[in-house]
Amino acid sequence: MTTKLAVLCNALLLAGALTTSASAATPIFVNAATGSDSNNGETAGTAVQSLAKGLELVDTSGTIQVAAGTYSQALVLAKPVVLLGANAGISPNTATRGAESILTVDGPMITIGAGAEGSVVDGFKLTGATNDAVDGMIFGTVSDGVVKNNIIDGNSGHGIRVLGAQRWTIEDNLIQNVTGSSRSGMFLLSFQESVVKNNTLKNLNYAGMICDAHQNTVIEGNTIQNATQPGIQVANSAGPVTITNNNISQTNSANGADKAAISIYPNTLIIDVTNNTLSNNNGAFSVRNQAGAVASTVHVNNNNFLGNTTPQVKNRAQGGGLLDASNNWWGVATGPTAADLAESNVDFDPWLSTQAAIAEWLNY
Repeated sequence: MTTKLAVLCNALLLAGALTTSASAATPIFVNAATGSDSNNGETAGTAVQSLAKGLELVDTSGTIQVAAGTYSQALVLAKPVVLLGANAGISPNTATRGAESILTVDGPMITIGAGAEGSVVDGFKLTGATNDAVDGMIFGTVSDGVVKNNIIDGNSGHGIRVLGAQRWTIEDNLIQNVTGSSRSGMFLLSFQESVVKNNTLKNLNYAGMICDAHQNTVIEGNTIQNATQPGIQVANSAGPVTITNNNISQTNSANGADKAAISIYPNTLIIDVTNNTLSNNNGAFSVRNQAGAVASTVHVNNNNFLGNTTPQVKNRAQGGGLLDASNNWWGVATGPTAADLAESNVDFDPWLSTQAAIAEWLNY
C-alpha cells in the first residue's frame, strides 16, 4: 500500500505540475476597444483593456497579445514578458502590415528593466512622444532583449536606447522622424555579444546609431538615410565590432570636418568595416579628431564609396597611426581622387578596379 500510495502521490504531483505549466503558457489578451479590466484576459473574447492589467496578469515569461488599437500607456517590465503587437513577425521594411497596435505616450514607452531579462517586443508602432527623452522610446538595461518588427515614428527622443546589456537582438525595425536635439535612431552603450541587423533608420535629427563601449557586436544589413550626424559612430570600444553590408546615404549633412557616414574614435580597437555601400554622404569613413592613434586592427575594406564628398576616407586621429582602407571600390577604375590621396595616414592601395571585384574579394 505504501508503495502504491507513493506512486499515486507522485502521479498527482506530476499532473499538477503539468497543469501549472499549461496554465503558465496561456497568453493574456489585451484589446483597447472591446476589452475590460474586469476580465481574466485568457481569450480574445475575455480580453482586458489596459496594458497595465495585461502585465499584471501575465505569468513570468508569458505572452501578452495586444490587439490593433491605440494605447496611451507606458510599460515598465520587471519580469520577462513576450509583448506581441498586431503585426508581430511582420517586417515594417519589406512586408505589408495591417492595422497597428499603437503606443502613444511620452517616452520611454517601454522600459525593459531589472528582472525582465529575456523580454521580447515585436510588432508595435510607437509614435507621438513629444518629450525629448534621453532614455528613448524603448529603453533596456538588462540582457537578452529582443526588439523586432516595430515602427518607431515621429518621436523626439532616441528610438531605442540600451545600456549595459549583453546578447541583444535588434532586428527589422523602422525608426524614422526623430526630432529631438542630439537624439539618434539608436543609442547603444556598454553593449556586448549582440546583433543589430536589417533595420531602417531615416530622417534623423542627429545620428543613425551611436555605439559606445561595444564588444563582440555585429551591425549588419541596416539602411540609414538622411541624418545630420554620422550614420554609425563607434567609440570607446574594445571590439571586435563588425559593420557589414549596410547601406548608408545622405548622412553627416551638418558636414562635421572629422565625421562621415561611418565614424570611429581612435580608442576603438578592433573593428572591421566591410561590404558597405556608402553613397552621397559628407565623407564615407573617418577616424575622428580625438586623442590617440588609430589601431592596426582597424580595417576598412571591400566597401562601395559612391558620390561622397572628398576626402571620402579621413584619418584625423591626433596620435596618427596608419588606417587600412585598401581594397575598396571608389566608383572608378582609377581609384581614389587626388583629394582623397591628399589625406595623411590612410593606406588606399591597392584599390578595387571594378565593382564586381567586391564579390570576388568576399568569395576569396
